[in-house]
Amino acid sequence: MEVEYRDKSNIFYPAIVTQIKFGDKKIFLKSKEDAFPEGWYSFEDCRYVRMVDSKRVIGVGDTIDALIKQPSEKKAYQRAKVREIKGNFAVVESAEGPAISNVVSLDECRFADQVEQLTEAALKKTTLPLPEELSNYASAVCQTITDNIPNTFAQYNESQKDIDIYALDSKTIRRITVASDMLLSQAKQKVSLIQKKEEVTKKFEQSSASTQAVIEFSVARDLMGLAIGTEGSNIRAAREVDGITSIIIDESRETESHCFFKVFADNYDAAESARALLEYLTESVKVPTDMVGKIIGKSGKTIQDIVDKAGVIRVTIGETPTEEDNSVDFFFTGTKESISLAEMLIDIHIKHVKEMESIRESIDETQRRLYPNSDNSGFYNRGFSRGRGNMSGSFNPRPNRFRDNRREQLNGDEPARIPRESNHSTSADDSDIHIERKTNGFARGGRGGGTERYRGGRNNRGFAQNGRGRGRGGRNENVEA
Repeated sequence: MEVEYRDKSNIFYPAIVTQIKFGDKKIFLKSKEDAFPEGWYSFEDCRYVRMVDSKRVIGVGDTIDALIKQPSEKKAYQRAKVREIKGNFAVVESAEGPAISNVVSLDECRFADQVEQLTEAALKKTTLPLPEELSNYASAVCQTITDNIPNTFAQYNESQKDIDIYALDSKTIRRITVASDMLLSQAKQKVSLIQKKEEVTKKFEQSSASTQAVIEFSVARDLMGLAIGTEGSNIRAAREVDGITSIIIDESRETESHCFFKVFADNYDAAESARALLEYLTESVKVPTDMVGKIIGKSGKTIQDIVDKAGVIRVTIGETPTEEDNSVDFFFTGTKESISLAEMLIDIHIKHVKEMESIRESIDETQRRLYPNSDNSGFYNRGFSRGRGNMSGSFNPRPNRFRDNRREQLNGDEPARIPRESNHSTSADDSDIHIERKTNGFARGGRGGGTERYRGGRNNRGFAQNGRGRGRGGRNENVEA
């Protein structure tokens, strides 16, 4: 909290309030420029500046308070009149105190009616309950409050076990109320770091030549948050490993891109265990281009399973395959062990996919040898042929209603042939093959148009149940081409 202290010459020096005694109506002040000694001063010798949203502009002849350099070379606010204004500067002449004429910046001037006498009633107060775990660090909590909320003063009330916060206007008090939860959270984090610093310093001082293992390693700056953990949980877990003497961050070796850890332990096994918890990095795992889709999986399910099981933090997939080995980089971020596990899971999945493809190819080859005249390109891949009977997947001879003397031509380029009966109907997958041909337009009770084309596919005319021939006579009947 800022106030102004009046000396015997009736000029006012800016000062900071560090303590308040309401019973004695005194405050402990510290001068901003060491213009007067620190100590207890009466409320009567102090004043404060009211917060006003005035748009008034200082003009010639106005009575103002100007921050003027005194004969002691220290600046103090002094009552003065404006004689002339040039740009952002004003020529002023003192109206009270020592006779001084000077040129000052308009930024260091204010209207004389913006100040008020400091009284006990002028100090607005609010109270912030102090958690028990912060009771030994009340000063740090008070410092956090005053650092974040300007022009406030906070002090620990030992009898009530809380923090009393003072301000000179109600608006600031409302700000404190709104920000109280956030301020306490920040104070807890600050105290936690102070405790860790004390612990590290103590351990470092206690470490001696008896320490058998010391290892150093670096962590990228953008991964330091992971290495330290939420509220320091990760580095605390590393320090709790059996055999660990001390873990410090070597600030003397820090670079723009990396920070360095130094681990002191009774043995190298303990040191490496702590390192495994702290050393986060990003490494790439190469995946063959034709396997990228298999590793990602439907809606990313496979790669998400790998991330969850391996314990990596995240994975980023490279955009273009490398030319030398036709592979795509998967960039994993995590500890060395978790990245190694992710690489192992990827290798296992790739091996499984290749084995399954090999088995499918073997089944397809056997199927082609079993049905050499079949149009099916693969029995296993496409499944059993589905007939057009009542049962899906059943074998269904072609209907007897087709007469042998009705011929079909393939685009008119081949000699006429009698449609051959097959043991089973075209498979579901083969029906997706687009076949364009001319037909005589079979229709019972009528004559179809001979020039109409039918294209293969479930939704096209003539190859599924939606097709129809064109003809005259009785009712047209849907006939498969």
